[in-house]
Amino acid sequence: MKQAPAYILFLTLLVSSKSLIAQNLETARGNQAYRDSSFAEALERFDSALEKDSDHKEARFNRANAMLRKAAKLAGEAAKLEDDSLRQSHMERAKSLQEQAADEYDRIARMSADEGDRNRAHFNQGNAHLLGGELDKGIEAYKNALRINPEDEEARYNLAYAQRLKQEQEQEQEGQDQQDQQDKQDQDQNQEQDQDQQEQDQENQQEQQDQQDGQDQNQEQRPDQLSPEEAEQLLEAMMQREKELQEEVNRKRHKATRINVEKDW
Repeated sequence: MKQAPAYILFLTLLVSSKSLIAQNLETARGNQAYRDSSFAEALERFDSALEKDSDHKEARFNRANAMLRKAAKLAGEAAKLEDDSLRQSHMERAKSLQEQAADEYDRIARMSADEGDRNRAHFNQGNAHLLGGELDKGIEAYKNALRINPEDEEARYNLAYAQRLKQEQEQEQEGQDQQDQQDKQDQDQNQEQDQDQQEQDQENQQEQQDQQDGQDQNQEQRPDQLSPEEAEQLLEAMMQREKELQEEVNRKRHKATRINVEKDW
């Protein structure tokens, strides 16, 4: 009975030793696949190692590295694709891996007691956020890396780079906002001008309608109103009639003043 505990302990140590060997083997294979840029295989190897020990620090850290590198590779491939649906698919997969990597680095930084590990985790977390265009999160991650190790020149350089990108982004956004504001002012001005033109057109139409109504009313009140052609013909007729009347008057006057040479006694 006294030998049983020692026997059980021996079996436990043996199993743990075999598990550690298998775990380290999978991690080593994952590292090799990572160096060969076979990131999909590397992820499988690291996942296998973490199934045996979820707290395996090296496997977890390098798994996050593999996700980040695969995300960058997918994003690069997407930029060269002409098919919209395929390009969109690549970008969605890259975004998913980038977010998973950033979360994994954050978890490592919170769980690790070693300052060097936490510094590297925050630095890589900043890279992950930078890849995803999350500049504010990337800047904060680089700052965290520098808080742990103020001599980290790589973190300092990436921080300055991320800050410059943010400044350019803000300037571009400011310029876009100004352009949008100017476009809106122009649009409002055009709408106001269009409205004024519409009102003027309506007034002109109303005036024309009023004039037409007046003409129609006059025509109703004076049904004998002549057209320009009829008026011209009437004028010619009046002139002819006046000429005839004048000739008639002249004939009568000449007859009344005639001298009678024949006289009766």
